[in-house]
Amino acid sequence: MSKEFWDQNFSDKEFVYGKQANQFIQQKSHLLSKNSTIGCFAEGEGRNAIYLAGLGHEVIAYDQSTVGLEKAKQLAVEQGVNVQAIPMDLTKEKVISRQFDAAIMVFGHVPAEDQHFFIHNIIAAVKP
Repeated sequence: MSKEFWDQNFSDKEFVYGKQANQFIQQKSHLLSKNSTIGCFAEGEGRNAIYLAGLGHEVIAYDQSTVGLEKAKQLAVEQGVNVQAIPMDLTKEKVISRQFDAAIMVFGHVPAEDQHFFIHNIIAAVKP
């Protein structure tokens, strides 16, 4: 789905998926080492990134929607945490390799023809 689609989708004042982290992320976050560096891919409005930052992790949120990431920044301020938000089309642009201790992605809506690049982009971003 396009940047324009997601910018429009996130343009409401309300948070499309809410402000609370995805239940799976909440349940499995204890598996992450303390103070990890985490990449949050296709992060939208930032609810998972903000949650992880609140646990003490250093977090970078990626999404193609600048509207979604602006809302993520607002939510981070509201929650008193720091999250770096980077607008990027993860189906065409590579992130820096081997920079994260862990990576997450919840509901990354990616067309079939772009999934290979997208998934390998995430994998390459995590330290061996």
